[in-house]
Amino acid sequence: MPLREGPMVTIEQVARRARVSVATVSRVLNKTGYVSPDKVESVMEAVEALGYLPSAVARNLRRSETTSIGLIVPDNSNSFFAEIARGVEDVCFQEGYRVFLCNSDENPDKEYHYCQSLISQQAAGVIFITTGQGSDALQLLIERKVPVVQVDRELPDVATDVILADNHGGAYQATRHLLDLGHRRIACLSGPTFRTTITQRLAGYRDALTERGITPDPVLLYNSGDARFETGFTAAPALLSLPDPPTAVLSFNDLMAIGFMHYATETGLAVPAQLSVVGFDDVRLARFVSPALTTVAQPKYEMGRQAADLLLRRIRGEDGPPVRRVLEVSLVVRNSTAPPVQRQRKSAGD
Repeated sequence: MPLREGPMVTIEQVARRARVSVATVSRVLNKTGYVSPDKVESVMEAVEALGYLPSAVARNLRRSETTSIGLIVPDNSNSFFAEIARGVEDVCFQEGYRVFLCNSDENPDKEYHYCQSLISQQAAGVIFITTGQGSDALQLLIERKVPVVQVDRELPDVATDVILADNHGGAYQATRHLLDLGHRRIACLSGPTFRTTITQRLAGYRDALTERGITPDPVLLYNSGDARFETGFTAAPALLSLPDPPTAVLSFNDLMAIGFMHYATETGLAVPAQLSVVGFDDVRLARFVSPALTTVAQPKYEMGRQAADLLLRRIRGEDGPPVRRVLEVSLVVRNSTAPPVQRQRKSAGD
């Protein structure tokens, strides 16, 4: 649905567009009395086209009167987002607010639909992890004066509060760790570059290589469409079959890193003796896979907690310019990384 600029749409405008009376629009929306199917269809098309909110909802869009919070996440099967959600829920529950989880599936149309639904349900505010594919959904919330906080990912051209992790610093630390071990052929399992998290991590990866006098090799960069186990598993043969394969790989999330390791071990490549792997996020599974995954720990729960705290303060009327916080990350060294010399010795004995 296109965004509508200007003042909120009235029921009279809906009636004019649908070529029916105001009373007919009211009966359709309130489901009181009979209205012929063709008129119902005309009214609903007008409502959709104009972005109309029923007047009762519009009157109640004073956020302090409601206790529902919307949380839009890109993939609720990813435990990274689940840990953010836990931080949000703990704060909101303690303050008497209910959290409604909306899973966009990285689909901007679903994202927009959920924003419409949250507005119609009079949500007090929204915590928003964007797909990164356009700002229509976020702009809709702003247009309707819904308090909103972006978390994890950022649409930088839209002025809202935002809570982030240090993506550049995390990728830089991870790459430096591999360089310090002696690796020079370091592959990068990336993601869609329209997301700020990805561009920031790519910059950190490249900066660390450049500081050591290594020109980033585009052959070693694998851009994925999503961030699942299967993606890492699919990326592995493409990178490991190169004429000069990498001795290490930095994955921009843990799920892809685990999928990559699974392929390597299934094909007889020992981790870390023959291949070092570093992930990003430090989801709970990372410490329990074998070998335990070296990864960049993001403060997931704290990101959710701070986002919820900031949103509730906005709902309660706290003014001020948009807040942008970047939280520190840390490298957690486990058992999936080792010097490349171990790989050479292992190969020589095969």
